[in-house]
Amino acid sequence: MQVKTTAVLLAADDAGWPVAFTSPTVDEVAALSYGELALAVRCSEMPTDRPQGVKEDPLAYAIDGLARVGVEEIRRLCEQSLALVDRKYFGADRSAKRAASIEHNRLWGGARRFDRSHTMAGRLWHQLTDRRAGKTATV
Repeated sequence: MQVKTTAVLLAADDAGWPVAFTSPTVDEVAALSYGELALAVRCSEMPTDRPQGVKEDPLAYAIDGLARVGVEEIRRLCEQSLALVDRKYFGADRSAKRAASIEHNRLWGGARRFDRSHTMAGRLWHQLTDRRAGKTATV
């Protein structure tokens, strides 16, 4: 999947004036926490089932997801996911835990999408480690 990182999108500000912004950069992706990175991948056009014979680019998925929903929404979803995990394991009773588990599964788009998102995010996280440490990375 190819993502154009130089694409310019137009939106309107509160006064109706057009505001241009570019799609996220590798540095913006590298600044995300692991949970935010996994959610960015989840929000992308990544297929839930792994395509056979296709070399996938986790960075393209992360950029696509971040461009689709934005950093603030990714952070909100990450907080929501963490709160649901907390209730899922430490909820007041069994029904509260079950409800949190169902909601967490829905937020991630199902168990398979959750697994694929974390697989892709894990690969990308390790690729970006050198970049975050200030070393030259091959991303």
